[in-house]
Amino acid sequence: MGRTLKFLMFLWPIPVLVILILGNIVDRSAVDELLSDPNTLVWGQAKQQLNVKVIKTTFGEQDHYEITFAGEKPWPVLIEKFTVNKDMFGGGFVKALQADSDAELEILAWGWHEQGQSFLLDFSEGHISKETFDRAPAEVQKSAMDWYEAYMSGGMTITLVGMLCFVYYMLVAVVYAVVRIVRRIRSINLAN
Repeated sequence: MGRTLKFLMFLWPIPVLVILILGNIVDRSAVDELLSDPNTLVWGQAKQQLNVKVIKTTFGEQDHYEITFAGEKPWPVLIEKFTVNKDMFGGGFVKALQADSDAELEILAWGWHEQGQSFLLDFSEGHISKETFDRAPAEVQKSAMDWYEAYMSGGMTITLVGMLCFVYYMLVAVVYAVVRIVRRIRSINLAN
């Protein structure tokens, strides 16, 4: 019984960490089903058709997105810019998702620190409309929060638990070494 208890006390952090990692993988795949890459997005039909192109550049802790809508003319119809600050557990994205009942996907530009500047782009009847994130449907807001929990909070939780497991194993090693030293000293004292 004592050996089993020692074994369980030594191994319990590993299954906890594995469960957290598997849960995060499931959360990320669920979010990835809702949010897709907007670069493959085509809005409209025939002469009103617009192709979406998103260019992401990173400078330090900031991701800069440039969303371009191009039609049959050689110049872009519209360019939207969005910056995500990844400092202090921030994060964000520009993704396509289904936010209303029409056939076309919408584009969500969202950032944790930039929620006031975040927006939803929709194509309807040949026009692009821009809606602020706080006025977006509840499902869209939930999708953004789910992304943050899966990609930012989940990763931070796994990192924190991993560090705590490391500290736990270091503490177990120190306690084990102290117990062995005390036993050795006792056996030497008893032998004398």
